Amino acid sequence: MYSKAELKKYSDAVATIKSITRVYEEAAARRIKLIQNSVSKIDEFLGSTADSYVNIKFGLLAEEKNKKVPRKDILTRSFREKTKKGVLVLISSHEQYFGNLIPNVYRAWKEDLLSSNLDGIIFGNTGKRLLEKDNLQKDSIVCYDLADSDPDWELVYRIGEKVASYEKIVVYYGKYRTVLTQTPEKADLSTPMTVGQVQQVKRYLFEDQGENILGFFEKEVVNAQLQKRVYQSQIARYAARIKILEIGQVAEQMSKVLGDLSRGKLKVRKNLSNKKQLQLYTGLDLWGDS
Repeated sequence: MYSKAELKKYSDAVATIKSITRVYEEAAARRIKLIQNSVSKIDEFLGSTADSYVNIKFGLLAEEKNKKVPRKDILTRSFREKTKKGVLVLISSHEQYFGNLIPNVYRAWKEDLLSSNLDGIIFGNTGKRLLEKDNLQKDSIVCYDLADSDPDWELVYRIGEKVASYEKIVVYYGKYRTVLTQTPEKADLSTPMTVGQVQQVKRYLFEDQGENILGFFEKEVVNAQLQKRVYQSQIARYAARIKILEIGQVAEQMSKVLGDLSRGKLKVRKNLSNKKQLQLYTGLDLWGDS
């Protein structure tokens, strides 16, 4: 049985926990907005790069017009140097408290890895732990730890340069849909950059280095796309944390605590009421005896 003082102390503690939970939710929401701005900047970069890429390709086409090279071959060709077959990149997390999001992404990556026999790269200790749990350590799989809130972007860029040397590049990550929904996704970063119709072709002079410039652009696009998926994975993780705080385990525990607290308060009120009634009746008895 709780005393009135104990219940007040318990109630204050619950209120504090709720306040801290709300602070974490608001901080996560602010982080999501900031990261979304970073994703928008990458999209702007990719758009401007695509414009330059198209114009350079059409310039290269003009240089090749007297050679026996089909126009379509030039427009669809990839100029990125590829020395390895393929790699599957898993973006997991450093911490484990994101519900089922990371395990679901890992399962999709693992399934394709086992069926394809391609190389593997893992970002985050959670993915490494899951790999060790499944006893899937291979020389063809390399793991890198990456902080959840403040990743080492220089490391991401270096890995992006390494990834760009593969012919096939697939990234597995968590994607934000809504605060309540985050799904495992995969993106093929090796898809060739498309060349459509342009209104005006700008002439660039690269002293016969057009192919090298196109290869450089393609590598930069792969790297930017990888950074974008790391950002998107961050957004999904923050959303998963909000979901857990709002309606997940924390909310369930809070409801249980509040229920116990309400029942305890009710018992105290009943006891106080019974005590007052007893005192009243006892006082009347004494008054009657006098």
